Amino acid sequence: MAEPRYSSIEAYLQAQPEPHRETLASLITMVEKHFPGLELTLASNVPHFTLGKAYVAGLSTLKNYVAFSPWSEAVMDANRDSLGTLESTKNLIRIPLGWTADEDLVVRLVQARLAELV
Repeated sequence: MAEPRYSSIEAYLQAQPEPHRETLASLITMVEKHFPGLELTLASNVPHFTLGKAYVAGLSTLKNYVAFSPWSEAVMDANRDSLGTLESTKNLIRIPLGWTADEDLVVRLVQARLAELV
């Protein structure tokens, strides 16, 4: 079955089951709090923070976690030691559902990605 196309961030969030929605909302709130100049948009049918046309961080839901991607293998590599027990791939972090957010980690990843873009 094909994934539905979302018309807005709100539509995307409302379509997600709990606890996915809560985990996504907490990540979005964190990034918006610390980086009010970033724009939250839908790209490839999932939420992304952008600076101009450049992707800063992407979010998506999967069966057992929420994915957070700073859109940079270099950022991931530089911060891999600070991920603790979080699972990751070369370009994303698997955020467990119901995660008690590590705001410092999220801020550090976004700051590192922004540093690459300026």
